[in-house]
Amino acid sequence: MTGESAAYQWGEEFLVLAHNSFGQMLKMFISGPGIVEDYIMKTGRWEPHLADLMSRFSKEGGVVLDVGAYIGYHTLNLASLSPGITCICFEPHPAIYGTLTRNVAANSLSNVQAYNYAVGDSQGTVSFYMQSKDNYNRALSTIHYHHEIGSFEETKVTSITLNDFLNEDIKSRVNVLKIDTQGNEYQVLKGASDILHKSRPLIAFEYHPHCGVVLEDIVNLMPGYDIYKMDALNGELRKLHEPDPNNFALDYVCIPRSL
Repeated sequence: MTGESAAYQWGEEFLVLAHNSFGQMLKMFISGPGIVEDYIMKTGRWEPHLADLMSRFSKEGGVVLDVGAYIGYHTLNLASLSPGITCICFEPHPAIYGTLTRNVAANSLSNVQAYNYAVGDSQGTVSFYMQSKDNYNRALSTIHYHHEIGSFEETKVTSITLNDFLNEDIKSRVNVLKIDTQGNEYQVLKGASDILHKSRPLIAFEYHPHCGVVLEDIVNLMPGYDIYKMDALNGELRKLHEPDPNNFALDYVCIPRSL
């Protein structure tokens, strides 16, 4: 099933044929309905403009870090571009992590390492709020409880820092760092200072003000970067302090000035 809209029941599973930035086929197990799942079923992709931008920065011999991988479209997209790209991805939600690993296996991607961990600025065990299975956007599951997540189940997950978890060789070869953690972006970057210093990767993140961190504090963790806003729907880029048009759906794209 590719590029189609389908009526299906909660929890019903499909094997969908998606595609990467080169137009090559990707196999993905989809279970929903869900906002990410339905978009992939209809278009064969997820956040295509961001995916293509990250593809341009992914290099042979380099490493891509996908923090908050969900069911894995960005991981599959980048890892499928070349076996010489190492993709390391993290997804704390136990059930969604299971789908992520199934999707990696379905595409026979030996250059992917997937971990069922949260990522932040400290190591240990943290509470994680999993949205109920019938929530239309399970990607909002988070370690930062807030009213938007709706009905949920609390569980405990392992949290790591990228500084401590990755070895020095990996930290020196990171080309892309993508962060989608529903409010833990500041903590992820704070715990990834070695990577920002050693590799100067492209960084893409979402910003969630409900978690009490102001955007300026996140930006201050990335000296020497130019920060842009990207409309997730049409790919338009604007400078950080440019005014936004109505319904501007934001990702933040951070490009080191050395590039």
